[in-house]
Amino acid sequence: MNPQVSAGGFHSLALKPDGTVWAWGRNDFGQLGNGTTNSSAIPIQTSNLSDVIAINCGWFYSVALKSDGTVWTWGRNDFGQLGNGTTSNSPTPVQVNNLSGVIAIGAGGFHCLALRSNGVVLAWGRNDFGQLGNGTTSDSTVPVQVFIDLSIRAGNVTGRVTDAQTGTGINGVTMTLNTGGTATTSTV
Repeated sequence: MNPQVSAGGFHSLALKPDGTVWAWGRNDFGQLGNGTTNSSAIPIQTSNLSDVIAINCGWFYSVALKSDGTVWTWGRNDFGQLGNGTTSNSPTPVQVNNLSGVIAIGAGGFHCLALRSNGVVLAWGRNDFGQLGNGTTSDSTVPVQVFIDLSIRAGNVTGRVTDAQTGTGINGVTMTLNTGGTATTSTV
């Protein structure tokens, strides 16, 4: 495992090679993950979190991806950015609801993204400008699928277009991929 660092608005995270997470800085929403809201000028270990392979900082909250493909969050949660179905802050890591098979994570100001191994992208949190990509501007306290799910393999696009509200497939949608000057069009 490679060590990593991430910088948030007023706090920072470090991932050690042993899979533990360490945090320092401002902690008024519990974004350091040690069970308190006391800020720290030195790195302190995030509580009850091991086997982490990736970290990211948002604005007053933190995100970690464990080796088992689950995602854990802690800190500020007024827009549902912790993904646990609530808007309550958490000073210790909580598991994101109904999310597994994740291979990459990202944290925005007040929203998160997760990429599953099957190419599906999910998002949760603040959505006033459509940052969740699900065709709405409503916040979500749990992961929702980004409107278009695409996987790219060997220069070809394979994927499914789904309705943002129901998750059911949409028939008759045409996708075009241009690679090396060649346009490929298909109807799904």
